[in-house]
Amino acid sequence: MNILRYLDQPWIPKSIHTVRNLPAQTDIQRILIIKWGAMGDVIVSTAALNDIRAAFPHAHITLNTMSAFEHFFKDDPRVNEVFSVDLRGKERGWGGMMRWLQKVRTSRYDLIVDLQSVDRTRMMLALLQLSGG
Repeated sequence: MNILRYLDQPWIPKSIHTVRNLPAQTDIQRILIIKWGAMGDVIVSTAALNDIRAAFPHAHITLNTMSAFEHFFKDDPRVNEVFSVDLRGKERGWGGMMRWLQKVRTSRYDLIVDLQSVDRTRMMLALLQLSGG
């Protein structure tokens, strides 16, 4: 599983920036895009959806967003599936995190694109890797 995070943070040393030609990797067939932010952030991230769909036209792309925004993407041709786990509301805490981990682990994504890139997603992705996901 590849996890792609935006590495343009000023505190990340340039020496760890790597460039990979991910679209050339034919084994990437299942992609998860994580975007949990506020509505404006989610809408702005749709440009990334265009680029990801163009780079992987045959991949199965799943968008993980907040439940309040799920309906915006249900019929979006750029994504094949949309799911949410309400980690800020009724599923806050370990129960919601475990449900998210189980969903992501059983879906067996080849590439995870973390557009949120905050402590919570970093923690969830680390737990996913530690759990063998």
